[in-house]
Amino acid sequence: MERRSLNPVVSRQFLAAVLNNLDSVAGVQGLLNTSQIDLYTNAFDPNPDMVDADFTIATFVGYAAVASVAWMPAGNVGAIGMVVEFDALFTAGAIVAPGQQVEGYVVRETAGAGEIYFAERFVTPVNFAIPADFLHLDAVAELRFVWPVTA
Repeated sequence: MERRSLNPVVSRQFLAAVLNNLDSVAGVQGLLNTSQIDLYTNAFDPNPDMVDADFTIATFVGYAAVASVAWMPAGNVGAIGMVVEFDALFTAGAIVAPGQQVEGYVVRETAGAGEIYFAERFVTPVNFAIPADFLHLDAVAELRFVWPVTA
């Protein structure tokens, strides 16, 4: 299954970090290069004040968080502002029935202890019910009207 970010919610913590790094596009991208992407299973609607404890991380056989070490460089896109993008692939192993339903994804600094950068709940959940079920996620962070300083 293919999914692309439609309406991710950016956390206040991440926006503060972005504002502190506006003098460098690489600095903003660097914030994300030490993060990871997880899938979550609880019916939680992300909000700007979300914290790690708000998310129940997926546990299906074969699941592993994806280290986000190669975000596409940030840049200005039309009237949107700054955009960074990352592709992640999640694949099920030997699923034990009934499998697991994934509600969305979360990008955070480190597993279980770091800042939440952004998250999104899918319009429809993704089911991991049989071996080799997969999700190819195109995670996009649109930081509207946040412009890097250029020399």
